[in-house]
Amino acid sequence: MKRRGGVQSGVSFCESLSGGRIRLFLKRGIPTLSSKIMGKGYDENQERLAVLQSFGKDLARRAKSTCELSGAKGVSLKLYEVKPAPKQPDFERCLLLSEETIAALEKPALLVADDWRHLGELIWSELPLQQVMAYRILTYLAPKYDWCAGILEEAYLDDEVVADAQSTPFI
Repeated sequence: MKRRGGVQSGVSFCESLSGGRIRLFLKRGIPTLSSKIMGKGYDENQERLAVLQSFGKDLARRAKSTCELSGAKGVSLKLYEVKPAPKQPDFERCLLLSEETIAALEKPALLVADDWRHLGELIWSELPLQQVMAYRILTYLAPKYDWCAGILEEAYLDDEVVADAQSTPFI
């Protein structure tokens, strides 16, 4: 058996806690937590992921296989749930985004303002979720860039869209 970082790989190591309910298994050197108590949460997460995956084809049709925020074509696209994510997966809360866009959303310091000038058009999208994300990004950039503040001033958005955008801070 090979040892990787002090953990024996290819073997299961079991440590019982609280009467055998919680077990820590190390397989291939990667720790995962499995238990009767946590099994329900794991199962619920797996069900959630399955429902989200079922949205894939419809999202690809809606997005026409382009990133729904950046407009990038010919790139790898992933499903992105816009926060706050509801308990039950909702197609209307999902966007199909490029990996680069997702990385920028998760770390706003990566946002290059000039790369987001197209938000001036996206804010007028028929898809409310695109409007929400455009509003959030523009609001984040507006203190540093006058053009973002200008777009926000000119945009007319439904109160629901603005409330949704403001419900969860961008950062």
